[in-house]
Amino acid sequence: MQISHWFRLFISIIVLLGIKNVDTRWFALSNLTRLDLSNNRLGESPGFVKIKLVSRLQNLASLSLEGNHIRDLPVSWLVSDDYG
Repeated sequence: MQISHWFRLFISIIVLLGIKNVDTRWFALSNLTRLDLSNNRLGESPGFVKIKLVSRLQNLASLSLEGNHIRDLPVSWLVSDDYG
């Protein structure tokens, strides 16, 4: 099983758990194209600033953060400075 398939399954499971914290290991999956973190409680955590690491995912085409009680999300967090 490819890691991208495993990761989508893993995300589907944690979406149901109401997670509050961003796990930085998510951003090591460089081939990830879709990340669905909707309907959790990520925006309630001070550690939510770690979501800015999403800019490391060069192949990411879709990111869903809806339903996370997010008040502000600076665009700069989602844009990579490294165009290598």
